[in-house]
Amino acid sequence: RPELNIGENRLQRLDHLIADAEQAGIRLILPLVNHWPDFGGMDRYAAWFNAASRDAFYTDAGIRGAYQSYVSQILTRKNTITGRVYQDEPAILAWELANEPRCDAREGGAILLEWVRDMSRWIKQCDPNHLLGVGDEGFFGKHGVDCGAFLNVPDVDFGTFHLYPQAWKQRDPLSFGLRWIERRLAAGRSAGKPMLLEEYGMTVGGRRGLSSASERDDIYRAWLCSVLEQEGAGDLAWMIASTDDETGEPYPDYDRFTFYSDADIP
Repeated sequence: RPELNIGENRLQRLDHLIADAEQAGIRLILPLVNHWPDFGGMDRYAAWFNAASRDAFYTDAGIRGAYQSYVSQILTRKNTITGRVYQDEPAILAWELANEPRCDAREGGAILLEWVRDMSRWIKQCDPNHLLGVGDEGFFGKHGVDCGAFLNVPDVDFGTFHLYPQAWKQRDPLSFGLRWIERRLAAGRSAGKPMLLEEYGMTVGGRRGLSSASERDDIYRAWLCSVLEQEGAGDLAWMIASTDDETGEPYPDYDRFTFYSDADIP
């Protein structure tokens, strides 16, 4: 089976993060794979098994088995700092099946929903102690993602949605975001499950960016007020960063969404 890299600069760092989060009173939501190539992601699995595309991640028996093997090793890993296995760690609030899963294959919606049902059932059997989310962007019938259908899967405990109007080529990010939030929170209420605005971000400057940071602050403030007023489960900005541990330099703002201090937050 695939073996984890458990070295000092690999999973032992996650051990420290979980222990530090517990000391700071922070609860973690940990995705179990990335749809995108960053950090390997589903593309790495596809390459290992000579699959034709990323979409094979959901259907190829070998890939599904490798994903389950990896997840099983994570859930049962003994933290070298706390002495607990991950499935018993109180600092872990929830697992997510994937970060922003999509399936653009033919019948992608049915393929992705079947994978969500199977994997959520299996993970909850392995670890009934933690909440479980899908980690999707909150689409309704786009890229194979159906937020409403995911919410109705019995072993999915909460829903997620992301919000990037510029990346989705929306000309009025304020109004678009408010409509986007309203519909997703309504879906959560209908399913009787919490909905978390798990990521949001906009850039300032450049060809497609906003005119100023203050304009961005006003839009963010309106979005977050909407989440609060409609009793959403919460909101998480993408992303908050500090300095690089090794270089002492600020963590690279590679996508121009980064907050470096509380002064950057509206």
